[in-house]
Amino acid sequence: MNTFIDKALHGKLDSDRHLISIYAMALASRGKTYVELGVREGHTTEPLYEAARLNGGHLWSVDINDPTEYRPDNGNYTFVKQDSITFLDQWDPGKKIDGFLIVIITFLY
Repeated sequence: MNTFIDKALHGKLDSDRHLISIYAMALASRGKTYVELGVREGHTTEPLYEAARLNGGHLWSVDINDPTEYRPDNGNYTFVKQDSITFLDQWDPGKKIDGFLIVIITFLY
């Protein structure tokens, strides 16, 4: 958790200053199933994963490329190397998604 807090305070990437907000919203949702479409380095994965873990949930991260910096290795996380549309087409429609983040935008400052 200290890693993404430090990135929020000092990071230079487009999503860095939003990591604490992402964490707070995901944690407050008390969700069990989170889906992240677009991973890149994995910067947004960390706060989503921490919220899912604390809520006793699971984070599914989807990208056509492997994350380059952050990728947890335990039962609360699954990385799927796949196109996001294909992933969603194959998702069980009866399985509720509590938190959903699409990381394909550039945040405006």
